[in-house]
Amino acid sequence: RRWPGPAAPPAPPPAPPSQTPPTRSPPPLPGFQAPPPQKLAHPSMREYYENAIAYLDDRLPEVRFYVFSDHLSSAREALVGIDAEFVFVEENIGSVVDAGLTDFYLMYSCDHAIIAESTFSWWAAWLSHFEGKVVVYPEDLSPWGDDWVPPGWVGQSLR
Repeated sequence: RRWPGPAAPPAPPPAPPSQTPPTRSPPPLPGFQAPPPQKLAHPSMREYYENAIAYLDDRLPEVRFYVFSDHLSSAREALVGIDAEFVFVEENIGSVVDAGLTDFYLMYSCDHAIIAESTFSWWAAWLSHFEGKVVVYPEDLSPWGDDWVPPGWVGQSLR
């Protein structure tokens, strides 16, 4: 037997045009997960992040990048010299599980994503429901072949 669940409340009527306040769209909020230091040090990974950041920066006005990593100090060092606005999401307080869930939720809440070769960032990007999201992924790092990339995601080559 199916449980119908609670009925959704009716939507409020729209405000008359004269009472609708003007809205300004907030700047796009892409996030990305930086890999561990030994991978960030690899020239092709640095180039991947530079290209992915430039790709989004060219397409999104006033873009600000939120950086998630278990190694934020290495991510800070690796991104020195890249002309973009970064917000480094500091380690969340609580257990490893709580911090991981918080980071996942914050990554999932970003409008766009630059993903690492990580299922953690892949799932956050895939589950995001932001209409018009842009997801950039590293083309040459998948051990699973080409069928793991949803249509519309943008690959950046590491070669």
